[in-house]
Amino acid sequence: MGKPATHLSNALSFLIELKYVRREVPFGESLRSTKRSLYKINDPFFNFYFTFVLPDKSRIDLGLSAQVIKEIKKKLPFYTSTIWEELCRQSVPFIIKDNEFNPSSRWWGKGSDGVPLEIDIVSESADRKKLLVGEARWTEKNEYTSDAVELLKKADKLTFARNHEIIPALFVKHKPVFSPPGIRIFGPDEVVEGLR
Repeated sequence: MGKPATHLSNALSFLIELKYVRREVPFGESLRSTKRSLYKINDPFFNFYFTFVLPDKSRIDLGLSAQVIKEIKKKLPFYTSTIWEELCRQSVPFIIKDNEFNPSSRWWGKGSDGVPLEIDIVSESADRKKLLVGEARWTEKNEYTSDAVELLKKADKLTFARNHEIIPALFVKHKPVFSPPGIRIFGPDEVVEGLR
């Protein structure tokens, strides 16, 4: 926008209050003290509009909507995967039946090896003994052994997780009949049911 961040705080606060925008901070960070924040469009209709319609408004106005729809179809799988990830985060406190978990969030930062790392879903149990660490996958595959191995490697690099029992979880489009050992897998039916 060409303005210093200090000039935007009032406008952002107003948009957050109206629930048009949300502020994301990494898991474990304080909203008050962290400077590591991401601001995202919270309203799904505005998000779709600003992602797909506004950038191509001139082509739509010229009657070239077929071109725009073709572009939207190319970008839609990635867009849908980001929505899926957010739905999975929101569902965590409601779908883990054997423990009470707090609301989840994303985590990004450097792992114990100093390499940048991102985890889609992190939630601490109410008793602070367990940590759910998860990844959201919105793909057509139905075999997740390699994803489970990758998730376990990522979880092993989380310095803040050392005093917790790790509960690895995958949130997937097509839940397999057989899950890899030691990992929980949730499908769309469970996520949607948890959000009701």
